Amino acid sequence: MASRIGAWKKYLQGGNLELVRFGTYLLFPIGFMLYFSIGLEEDLDREFMRRQLKQEERERKMPRSPEEWAELVRKVTMLQAIENQRAGEGKPTLAEERRQQQQQQQQQQQQ
Repeated sequence: MASRIGAWKKYLQGGNLELVRFGTYLLFPIGFMLYFSIGLEEDLDREFMRRQLKQEERERKMPRSPEEWAELVRKVTMLQAIENQRAGEGKPTLAEERRQQQQQQQQQQQQ
């Protein structure tokens, strides 16, 4: 047994030891990545497609002509005026009303 250990020590002296270390340093991360990346391509493709679809939806919703921009500005100012009026009267905002309606619907579904 001792002679085998001595043979390995003799074999791993100098340049051979450096080759073994280099191989270990090179193969360990590659093996780690290969072992844990199973199915990674599908996940990346799925994520890419999801982001691409979101980007396309945003691009479709963006107004392109001055008339569309004017319509959007009119809607936004109208909603802001309604919100300001409701705030002045002490009523809940539209978002708070929607939240309350959703909570009521969830309570009804639970019952």
